[in-house]
Amino acid sequence: MMNNQEEGKVNPVSFALVHHANQFLITDGYDNRQGITEIVEGYSRLLRLHEKYRIPCNLHLSGTLVETIAWHAPWFFDQVKDLKQKGLVALIGGTYSENVMTQFSPRFNQHQLEEYLWLAERHLGCEPTSLKIAWVPERVWNTGTLSPVLTNPELANGGYQYVLLDDRLLYSAGPDYASSPRARFDETGPYGAVGTYGGNHEEQFAGQVAPAETSTVYRIKNGHGLVMIPISANIRYWVPPGADHQWQGLKDTIQARLQDGDENTLLVYADDMEKTAGIAGWDSGALERYEAFLGWMAERQEVNAVLLPDWLENHPAQPGREIEPGTFYEIAQEWKAGENYRGWSENPEWQPYRDLLDQEQALLIAAELRGNDKSLLMLAQKHLMASAYETAWHDPAENGRAPAGWARALGRHASSGSVIVAAANWFSRGNPKPGVAVVDIDGDGENEVVLYNEHLYAVLSPLHGGRLIYLFARGRQGGAMLIGNPTDDWNFLEKLNDYMQMPPNHPGALVDQGFEGDRYQAAISVSNTSAGVIMTNEQAGSRLAGTRKQVVLDANATHLTVCYEMPPDFKELVMRACLSPDYYQLLREGQENLQPEFGRFWQGYRNKDVTTWLGIPADEKLNWIYPGREQVGHGLNVALKVETNHFHLLIGSDTVQQKWLQECLQRSREELHPDKSDLAAMHRQNPGYLRLNENTRYCNLY
Repeated sequence: MMNNQEEGKVNPVSFALVHHANQFLITDGYDNRQGITEIVEGYSRLLRLHEKYRIPCNLHLSGTLVETIAWHAPWFFDQVKDLKQKGLVALIGGTYSENVMTQFSPRFNQHQLEEYLWLAERHLGCEPTSLKIAWVPERVWNTGTLSPVLTNPELANGGYQYVLLDDRLLYSAGPDYASSPRARFDETGPYGAVGTYGGNHEEQFAGQVAPAETSTVYRIKNGHGLVMIPISANIRYWVPPGADHQWQGLKDTIQARLQDGDENTLLVYADDMEKTAGIAGWDSGALERYEAFLGWMAERQEVNAVLLPDWLENHPAQPGREIEPGTFYEIAQEWKAGENYRGWSENPEWQPYRDLLDQEQALLIAAELRGNDKSLLMLAQKHLMASAYETAWHDPAENGRAPAGWARALGRHASSGSVIVAAANWFSRGNPKPGVAVVDIDGDGENEVVLYNEHLYAVLSPLHGGRLIYLFARGRQGGAMLIGNPTDDWNFLEKLNDYMQMPPNHPGALVDQGFEGDRYQAAISVSNTSAGVIMTNEQAGSRLAGTRKQVVLDANATHLTVCYEMPPDFKELVMRACLSPDYYQLLREGQENLQPEFGRFWQGYRNKDVTTWLGIPADEKLNWIYPGREQVGHGLNVALKVETNHFHLLIGSDTVQQKWLQECLQRSREELHPDKSDLAAMHRQNPGYLRLNENTRYCNLY
């Protein structure tokens, strides 16, 4: 104990402000939520207030948010690093995708922790060993399950030493929560009647100050040395203060801790950064109230805002305390997930998505044991980790709560990992022969068409616009995804391969504006020298009905050849393609290494040694136009205006030169149309012809 009054000076109470900023791999252009640009600007405004008032804060950026910022708003990292250098920000670690860790294996959780440490070092300049405090996703805790993983010395930081958990976990939930010490503690809490901040219950109990024991840190019994930093439930509701009872609660709590006179006292506010910034669906007036709070703190001698790493280094933890499973009150009790989260994770409505996550994990492990292409398996692992984002989260529903629409969409799209693993498996075989397959490669109940040779692996969806939804290439450093961005946000779109309308975040290639969802039937052909598919538009009522798209992959080719034949009276089309050269690296590193690759007749991008491009003939009526939307999540768009009903293009994965491009297109047209060597005549005539041979067979895709 220390005297709070020494020579007239106040020994202040330590107060840690912890902001948890968390978003998935979102983009801009939504009609149902704020996009990433507005959200990051909101974060920035909040941090500028901390700089204005010289009040330090502790910041956790979720891993998916780090990748989103790296792509859309990397300037924000400079602001964070500047405040960190000024001693106004300390960074906190955690998992990559905020997966609820108790629901996954130690192996999976270790991947999550390692990926976060890599991202923090890459984008935030954090030496891994400087990250010793972990933000536990949704603060769902189980000592026996999580402490060995978090303290694993094989982690790049040597293991975590501290975890932020809710103060209610200091009390036993017992075999019967209703009669437990935790329930009695909860009864004095500020929780709103329906789980919202600022309910009547909060005002009723605003005058109650939490026990002093909730304002110190404890070594967790049997926790492998981990220390728990308690998050104050009261302060979580009172910040940013607006109502009189919230201000009074803060003042009474600080006064009570001053009277205790214990220098090891620590008050902790920790909650969503979006809440205090007034963004992403939270009260837009919150930031003004938060500024008033920071101004108040700056004038108080009796309270001292601290950076947690500095404070913890100089204040020992209390002796071991048993911390039973649990999470924050709203999830555990009001929203019926339970202290162990099983009310949500074992909800029968979530089970199909849980099964998909388990199946993809098993598929990935089997592929690793086979020694499949490591580069693509790393992408598959990353995609699976992202698909577990805020696992099994439930939103309000008619009869309580149900799995959120966005959580179901992410869980369903975990199946895209099957496509990545299939490409990794093919490239590992080293088979030079071209081939084609009609197969339900992603398990959605619909067949796709797959073209492959030793260099490329292409997946087309005839039933969804005849679009090229994935393209992989094998390069010197291993396999890479060139087209497709499956890990990015799907909003509420659960059906695989559907064209995403709002925002158009997953276009793929061969995207025909206004006809993105037209249905095609397919005929496939294969020989020793090439493999191909002819997709015929059978969408009733579509102006493109009868259109044929032919895609051919020759032996040894590093490009796809594409031919469109549209109805004779259809001579103007906008066609788009989205390029993601080495999608894995784009996710992790953003746009820093991207360089445009273009000439008069080709458009594309290079990412280190991986290139993707579209090339067009010099003598056909095709012109590059502004794509309208330059980029999506981890993909860049190119667009063509077509003013003919018969045209060709190449989609390539290697270096391109103008002479080679035109010669290649000329040869391809001659092979596709052997009776029309006069190209001028070809464009004057009605084509009505695409080459089919004895190896062609028609496919039932349904």
